[in-house]
Amino acid sequence: MTDEDVSESKQTETEWLLQLRSQIDDIDQHLLALVKKRQQLSAEVAQAKPKGSPIFRPGREHSLLTRLSGLAESIPVPLVSALWRALMSASITTQNPNFTVGYMMASAGAAAQFSAGMMLLQQCDNAAAGCDALASGAVDIMLLDDKGLSEVLHRLGPDTSIYITAILPMVRSEGVPVSVWCLASSLPDRSAQDNAIFVEVKTGRIALIQVSEYQDIPVHPNTAFIFAGYVAGTAFTTSIPVLAS
Repeated sequence: MTDEDVSESKQTETEWLLQLRSQIDDIDQHLLALVKKRQQLSAEVAQAKPKGSPIFRPGREHSLLTRLSGLAESIPVPLVSALWRALMSASITTQNPNFTVGYMMASAGAAAQFSAGMMLLQQCDNAAAGCDALASGAVDIMLLDDKGLSEVLHRLGPDTSIYITAILPMVRSEGVPVSVWCLASSLPDRSAQDNAIFVEVKTGRIALIQVSEYQDIPVHPNTAFIFAGYVAGTAFTTSIPVLAS
């Protein structure tokens, strides 16, 4: 191969790289336009919602992430989750710029990931302080690890209006345990398939019963278990003892 051939080959490679990068730039521009449109629609949703309607809808988020992950094919699921987590968090803050995520040191990473740099964050000294912040309206949701949740099981349920409303990560590979529990001061919108969560305060055990959106709040056959909330999706595993349905 002559020097001229080598020069032409390098020039061709450079031109090809420039074309590829130009296509990426075009795609980025289209993506930005779509994100802008999505934000505009989120603002319209906020205006159309009845006053007092929930802004954070974990059932819808779970359904969306599950559907998109199933369509991802060669795209890594963590990439899909991270991208749409940012979009969904942006949508929440568009509807409520003061939406605040409470967390403890053990759940700081999850809070940062959930907020995607757009939500207000408030650190609480302990799980009990987090429940107090929920009850007072100082935070909109509280993120706890297993230890934090075990410390406030007695604070959950209809009597206190503090409920488990979501788990993180929302979409997990088989065998991946729950890492963070999301508490809120109201029950979430029901989805087509929910896990009703029950707790037994004395032992710290948690029980799951799968229910549909058409069922009323279920009653556990063991009266020692208190209803503590709903989590959308299929049954999940956790390091906190879970009783069979």
